[in-house]
Amino acid sequence: MKLKSILFLACLFLNGCATLAPSYIDPKTGATVFYSPSDQNILSFCATTEAALPTLQVGASVATKLILTNVAKQSSTQARDGAYLWSVSSGLYSLTSGSLITPDQLKLQMQAFGANNNDLTSAADINGLAQNLSGVYTSLFTQLSQMANSTTNANVKAKIIQTGLDVLHALAGGVQSATLQYAPKTS
Repeated sequence: MKLKSILFLACLFLNGCATLAPSYIDPKTGATVFYSPSDQNILSFCATTEAALPTLQVGASVATKLILTNVAKQSSTQARDGAYLWSVSSGLYSLTSGSLITPDQLKLQMQAFGANNNDLTSAADINGLAQNLSGVYTSLFTQLSQMANSTTNANVKAKIIQTGLDVLHALAGGVQSATLQYAPKTS
């Protein structure tokens, strides 16, 4: 099964249904504020995406494990490639603090890692994994950006940003969980 297929199947779970409260309490005024129907749809999409994060993380983990077990068959190769992928996931984690990154920023980060893996046995597969993970994030980022541009509600915008960061965190977490045994040992 190809990496794209695995990640695609994980992403199918992003198309579900969720229900949310139609209002919130404004922390400044204490007043009840009702979300517009458009904002309710955005929040529903975010909630559905958040519910799918464990599946997305498992998909990234399975894809990473496939590379390590099917391509890098020798234990020394697995250890080297696993350590490399663990460092990639650590780099992705570093991107999840702060503001929502753009697909171009993610692509630059992935290219920086890709430039260093030419000596790895599974270099082509690692590059494929990077492209697939970037593709999942880029697809979601496009939707979230459109949603952010369609609302003026600060709470909704904050939720959109948090959802994007959580998706990136889930992707990094999937790669990291698959490569944890190759993490640098600390004394």
